[in-house]
Amino acid sequence: MISLVLFLYNGINAQSLDSIAFGSDYERKVFEKIDSLSADTSYFESLFAIDSTTTIEKINQVKVKVDKFITSIDQNKIARFSKKKRIKYVFKKVHDRFLRKYKELVNFNEIFNNGTYNCVSASALYSYIFDSLKIPYQIKETPTHIFLVAYPNDANIYIETTIPGNKGFYSASDNDIEKAVLGLIKGKLLTRSDVEKIGYKQAYMDFFYNKEYLKPLELVGIQYYNEGLTLFNNEKFEKAYYSFKKAEKFYETKKVKYLKISCLSLLLETSNFNKIKDIKNITTLINSLEYQKDYLKKDVSYYSSNIILANKNNEAFLIKTAKQFKYIKNEDVKYILNLELYRFIAERRFRLGRSLEEILEYAIKIYDLNKEDEEIKNLISNAILKHFFYITPNKKTVEKIETYERKYSFLKNARFYNKYMIKVYAYMTGQYYYKKEPEIGNIYFNKLKEFIKSNENNIEFDQELIGNAYWSIGAHYYGKSKLKKAKEILEEGKKIAPEHHKLNKILGYVNDDLK
Repeated sequence: MISLVLFLYNGINAQSLDSIAFGSDYERKVFEKIDSLSADTSYFESLFAIDSTTTIEKINQVKVKVDKFITSIDQNKIARFSKKKRIKYVFKKVHDRFLRKYKELVNFNEIFNNGTYNCVSASALYSYIFDSLKIPYQIKETPTHIFLVAYPNDANIYIETTIPGNKGFYSASDNDIEKAVLGLIKGKLLTRSDVEKIGYKQAYMDFFYNKEYLKPLELVGIQYYNEGLTLFNNEKFEKAYYSFKKAEKFYETKKVKYLKISCLSLLLETSNFNKIKDIKNITTLINSLEYQKDYLKKDVSYYSSNIILANKNNEAFLIKTAKQFKYIKNEDVKYILNLELYRFIAERRFRLGRSLEEILEYAIKIYDLNKEDEEIKNLISNAILKHFFYITPNKKTVEKIETYERKYSFLKNARFYNKYMIKVYAYMTGQYYYKKEPEIGNIYFNKLKEFIKSNENNIEFDQELIGNAYWSIGAHYYGKSKLKKAKEILEEGKKIAPEHHKLNKILGYVNDDLK
């Protein structure tokens, strides 16, 4: 098995790939069947999935050969052998029939193509044959090697699949055990006091054979793991990621996850953040790590700011990005990313003079996320005011403004909102009295007076427009000879607009007629 070259990376400037690329239809079918190591997946057939030229026909041909070889072994004969002799017999038979040349980087299928093998593929073959012969065994793993232990509950016969001949299997004598344990003590892997408590043989067994062992199906994943390491060391990080992703389906370990993240990290270091694959990769990476432990808010903002910078004129891509981020599992991280994206889209639309509906589409998303966000409150208020400022008020537009006010109560606190609404109600008052619809005009007039009263100390009033409103009502009552009512309204208006020419003029007529 290839030795692990540790790769240390800084921060989480990384990328991820959210799908698996398959080399063949057969490989795809294998992965469609398995979801975990407990799945009912054919072990022997799955070992061939890594070979892109594999077909079910080829596998069946090989399986027939292997099964025929197994049946050629006289089980009644080997049953009379001692366990050590039995293993020696089967070991030699397998090596002579299938294993020709050791090669560090090779997959299971190569055994049957040209006889090349490594510790993983040979161990896989032996495990399949041992299962068929009902020989108990365990598959052991070290950081750089895979080997078998036959009869692990008593004889503990070590099987080194990469060494042919009599040295390929080994059963320790008492003398060998004592020498091995003394070596472990010397290397400070065991303490003499612990050995004295349990004895040499138990210390030997605990150290070498009491550790976890692999399930046969995990060897399928180790093939992909080794493939990934080779690609990783050759800086083919995207392909390496796919290999590690396949590996973890069968061989789910911390080192596989670590190397996956390392691949993602290296890929995102060179990302331009302008492809949807980049966004999916970020999503996958974030979902692979733990917020506040593996990365912080500043790291999340690093991604959002780079995405925005790279796509500041590509709104469609930013919208796709926001949709992709819905797959982020951590709600706090999703909030941070979406808040920054939505804000940029909404502010950009405002700067470009887009329609109110388009601006509010994303501004409201921010408001829904955080109703205390003062920046977005101001943006919503300014967008609404800017939109209606250039529209001549009418009944329909006023109703829309009032709807926004009810929906967004903060609108009343906007800098120009009250001043603007006073102008609107003054205008609407004058229009309806001019059209001789005083009942409707009076509704707007009452609203006008409420706004004036509540803002009399805060804003400077538009004397001309307010004066017109009062003048139109005074003229209405003067025309109906309701002089006292006309005088009352006109004098009230004069307090606000003392220099209004038409108001003063008609007030003079009223006063003359009242004499």
